[in-house]
Amino acid sequence: KQLISLCTQHTKLLRRPLIIIDEVLFIGYNEQLMEQLILNK
Repeated sequence: KQLISLCTQHTKLLRRPLIIIDEVLFIGYNEQLMEQLILNK
Protein backbone atom coordinates (compact mmCIF):
# COMPACT_ATOMS: atom_id res chain seq x y z
CA LYS A 1 0.00 0.00 0.00
CA GLN A 2 2.76 2.41 0.93
CA LEU A 3 4.58 1.74 -2.33
CA ILE A 4 1.45 2.44 -4.35
CA SER A 5 0.82 5.73 -2.55
CA LEU A 6 4.45 6.73 -3.10
CA CYS A 7 4.10 5.94 -6.80
CA THR A 8 0.92 7.97 -7.15
CA GLN A 9 2.47 10.94 -5.36
CA HIS A 10 5.54 10.67 -7.59
CA THR A 11 3.50 10.52 -10.80
CA LYS A 12 1.39 13.47 -9.67
CA LEU A 13 4.55 15.51 -9.19
CA LEU A 14 5.89 14.36 -12.55
CA ARG A 15 2.62 15.00 -14.31
CA ARG A 16 2.28 18.63 -13.23
CA PRO A 17 4.70 20.05 -15.83
CA LEU A 18 3.51 17.43 -18.30
CA ILE A 19 -0.11 18.50 -17.80
CA ILE A 20 0.82 22.07 -18.77
CA ILE A 21 2.53 20.80 -21.93
CA ASP A 22 -0.39 18.46 -22.61
CA GLU A 23 -2.89 21.30 -22.23
CA VAL A 24 -1.01 23.46 -24.72
CA LEU A 25 -0.78 20.57 -27.20
CA PHE A 26 -4.38 19.58 -26.49
CA ILE A 27 -5.67 23.10 -27.11
CA GLY A 28 -3.72 23.29 -30.36
CA TYR A 29 -5.01 19.86 -31.33
CA ASN A 30 -8.56 20.82 -30.39
CA GLU A 31 -8.38 23.93 -32.56
CA GLN A 32 -7.53 21.75 -35.56
CA LEU A 33 -10.37 19.37 -34.68
CA MET A 34 -12.81 22.25 -34.27
CA GLU A 35 -11.81 23.66 -37.66
CA GLN A 36 -12.42 20.26 -39.26
CA LEU A 37 -15.79 19.95 -37.50
CA ILE A 38 -16.83 23.43 -38.63
CA LEU A 39 -15.73 22.67 -42.19
CA ASN A 40 -17.63 19.37 -42.12
CA LYS A 41 -20.82 21.13 -41.04
